[in-house]
Amino acid sequence: MATFQVRLVDSRLVSSSIGRGQGDDAVYGVGPYGGLRDLFSLQRVIAGLGALAVLATVPFGGMKKAVDVHPDRGLERLAVNQVYDAGPYKITITGARLLKDQPPLYATNKANRWVIILATVEVTADESRNDAATAIHLRGVAGVPDMDGMLRNDADSVLVRSDLTVFYAAHPGMPEELVIGWEQDSKAAVPTEVDVLVTGRTYRMNTFNESMEWLDEEDRAIVTVPVLDRRNT
Repeated sequence: MATFQVRLVDSRLVSSSIGRGQGDDAVYGVGPYGGLRDLFSLQRVIAGLGALAVLATVPFGGMKKAVDVHPDRGLERLAVNQVYDAGPYKITITGARLLKDQPPLYATNKANRWVIILATVEVTADESRNDAATAIHLRGVAGVPDMDGMLRNDADSVLVRSDLTVFYAAHPGMPEELVIGWEQDSKAAVPTEVDVLVTGRTYRMNTFNESMEWLDEEDRAIVTVPVLDRRNT
């Protein structure tokens, strides 16, 4: 009988950096600028003209990369049923359902409903892992707590699809079909589609203990999934 070693991932090392502005270092001196020398340095004049030039180009599409802010920038756009290697798993989002509260799903409020993501996960690392479901998150679904900075909206329930038992761990080379659920407030709008974020990690050395680990969790892909309403079936 094969024996698997399960790595329990119960905590995360998170680092953040906060940018800090620097004061102006303008130099005022005697030069050919006449009365302007007491108000502006040459550097400030040039910077001001440059800023005006950027603003002037915005209505015409100029400098688009500098002003175009898009929530999906840097994320790979996936299709439903597309296999994605997120490291240390391969993840396939296969569908979405809307279900009423029912065993083995247990909402905190019986009136609430469940937004369900159907997914297949396969560990590509050398050891079993119990955190595969944390690589899948919802974004912008009314009535479901959204991601807030470093706080992820991890699923409220993760079940094995074959027998609806609680999911504990996935093993290398053994794809597992999961039922991943988020409780949705009954007062929120019923979703007809949802955006699913797929999170990946990088295999690198942990600088604290010099061991090789899967670190640096980040969103890497997004897939929009139609939701089938199955509350009455």
